[in-house]
Amino acid sequence: MRKGSEDRKTAASPIGWDARLLVPCFILLLTGHLLLSFAGLSTRASIWVGLFLVALPFLFMIGAAFEERPGKTDLLYRLEAFKSPGWILWILLVGLALGLRLAFLTSLSVWPGVDEGVHAFIALELSRHWHWNILSYCSQMPPFFFWLEVALFKLMGPSLRSLWLLPALLSFLPFTLAYRECRRYFSKSFSFLLAFGLGFGFWPLLAGRYSHPAVLVFPWTCLALAAAGRFLAAERGREILPAFFLGLIAGGGFYTYLSWPPVALFAAAVVLWKTRGFRRPFGAFMAALLVSLAPLVGVMIQNGYGSYLSANSVFSQPDAGLILLLSPIRYLRVLLWGDPHYYFYSSTWGGLLDPLAASFFWIGWAALFRPESRKIGVGVTLAMVLFLMPGLLAFSVNALRVIQCLPLALFCSAMGLQALAGVLPPLARGKVVLLALLTCAALDAYHLLGPYHHLWTTHQEAWPPIGKSVEYARAYPLLEEQSRKAGPGLVFTAFQDNLTDQSLTVASYPFNAALRPELDPANAQWAAWVCNINYQPFLQKRFPEGRWVWLAEGCSYEYGGLMLEIVPVTKENRDTLARWTAANQALLGVVDVLMRRKERQSYDQVRQALWAAEPWVQGDPFLESCLWDQVFNTYNSDVAYGERHPFKDFQGALAALDKALALGYPTAYFYNERGGMEAVVGAKDRAREDFERAIRCSLDKTSAADNLKALAGKTN
Repeated sequence: MRKGSEDRKTAASPIGWDARLLVPCFILLLTGHLLLSFAGLSTRASIWVGLFLVALPFLFMIGAAFEERPGKTDLLYRLEAFKSPGWILWILLVGLALGLRLAFLTSLSVWPGVDEGVHAFIALELSRHWHWNILSYCSQMPPFFFWLEVALFKLMGPSLRSLWLLPALLSFLPFTLAYRECRRYFSKSFSFLLAFGLGFGFWPLLAGRYSHPAVLVFPWTCLALAAAGRFLAAERGREILPAFFLGLIAGGGFYTYLSWPPVALFAAAVVLWKTRGFRRPFGAFMAALLVSLAPLVGVMIQNGYGSYLSANSVFSQPDAGLILLLSPIRYLRVLLWGDPHYYFYSSTWGGLLDPLAASFFWIGWAALFRPESRKIGVGVTLAMVLFLMPGLLAFSVNALRVIQCLPLALFCSAMGLQALAGVLPPLARGKVVLLALLTCAALDAYHLLGPYHHLWTTHQEAWPPIGKSVEYARAYPLLEEQSRKAGPGLVFTAFQDNLTDQSLTVASYPFNAALRPELDPANAQWAAWVCNINYQPFLQKRFPEGRWVWLAEGCSYEYGGLMLEIVPVTKENRDTLARWTAANQALLGVVDVLMRRKERQSYDQVRQALWAAEPWVQGDPFLESCLWDQVFNTYNSDVAYGERHPFKDFQGALAALDKALALGYPTAYFYNERGGMEAVVGAKDRAREDFERAIRCSLDKTSAADNLKALAGKTN
């Protein structure tokens, strides 16, 4: 794979295939991808289009590749198919690639998802109270991403800007390093095409918009592939050091994200293939891998690793066989055509590869099986199959689980465009390539700034199921405006039942005197909190000078949704708000316990932490309401995500509601929830009484009236 005389082939070098094969196949592929992406076809029509306009041309090209005779053609990736750009254009491209990642950094996706809030809160707590717990959250996430985010938080401070800046920079790194590394093995034109895809493709751009540890897998996979290339290019007798370096990268990748193991397995296969057995280079590789992996393995054994993977495995589902059969099709659809059912961390418009790049992908993949590059074709195919496994073996579709396929997909797309350019007349090649690249870049930039942004701004009713909080997104601009007017304030984010989503805690941190150490709470001129809307009449009596905003207006939440209340700090309420500051801090300490809970583990430790916070809330009816509401929520979560003891959890939840009504505010929310539980066990008289009490409350933003009608219907 070294550069040699082949690296200097002229643009007129034959490549074996001619326009009579590639151009019709390309037209069919492009037509098929356009139809599958944008035509809104039925399932049956999609199958026929996929078979005749995608699968058939691809199989035809594969057949043509295997019919070629060895030695007849040049290596596509060594061919100079067109003149590569000069350094001035490179500077412009670097600026554009970075600009696309930083454009609308804090507003493009409108608001962080619950996962992004969780990851940022873990980094926030690490930045405030460092510890060496390697695994985080119920998914037992490895630590590299959090450590990088801590470094950024130390440099810039926690905020929405720093939350999204890290993934933007991580997705930019492969583009900055790709061309120089590729030039070790490939021609200038091919290296440019691959680097361009890494810089301007939609999938790399999208990866830069999610604050998620999986984003780190993208540059780390590129690093591993580059290290594997250096090992393969090493002369015999000088392979030990490159093998050791590849082992360090393969072992370090386990600290990035859960989907890394197939990449490490591929790296080991590369070393074994070249050394043809367990020789010294493989020993060096394994030694480096095991040394780097040892601390993580120890922690995994100590913490009983694997519950999250087991819970999300396809084999945990009763219809595992059907899911396994359909998984390749579901991921193919997400990657190449888009799918409205799987747009979480993905795309609904044109797929993660736009139709043009997807058409080049099939051509490039088929071209890899030509005689001169067949070994590489087999390697790329095996790597893609391996890299897809974390997605295929999970029961749900998530493009982040297969992000390690991104460099391989772009490699095949670059091969396809290089092949298509190679069969064209020399004078037309540069123009066609330029047109293709500009079209791809325009489609992908529009996809990011147009349909992707439009999805988040106009379909907020779809936010809750995918973990975005409409209420937090509406609260934050009001809090930010208040901080601009009156300086830092006390922002309490622990007075509602969803302690998992801490996106508002991170977003408001820059002006939150209740959390930020350098801001003195005693100097705060205002305070604000989010809580259930049904508390509003009680809190309005207590803080008549405050203003409140219903954050869930237009949303159909059975519990009524959240409200934001902003009050000035006065002489009369200063002591109360000082106590609330301490209570908020204590309840946020419970979040830290919640983040350490393993998948399918009981919420007992979380409840114990809540009960330990009880001294901070005793005697204050609002704080009592918040505490027992959170206890109630942990019992519900136990039924859904924990050990699943329905009777025990039901009794505990009912007792928590009784406590909330006895010690806290008797809101319509609590009455409605208790009525619903009593209706489930057949206590219809008590249920009816609670629903009627909810309706009689001075504010009822619940489904109590509908529940009462439904109960009457059942009774009749």
